[in-house]
Amino acid sequence: MKRIFLIALISFLLIDYSYCQSLAYDNVGSFGSHGIGWALVQKDQKVGFINTKGEEIVPIKYDNIGNFGSHGIG
Repeated sequence: MKRIFLIALISFLLIDYSYCQSLAYDNVGSFGSHGIGWALVQKDQKVGFINTKGEEIVPIKYDNIGNFGSHGIG
């Protein structure tokens, strides 16, 4: 019984954390879709990138961000 309760509690905390993370942004893209392992995020019509830990890698202050390497620079 304790094991089931512990599994349910951990599951609830993980789901709740994911939900809270999604509220921080208006939109979260897929990880890796821009040629790197980060996700494009949008907040108040500005974009930036987060890593898989949810840390902001590129500040959310740009109007537009293209794919990395799309202009011949990696």
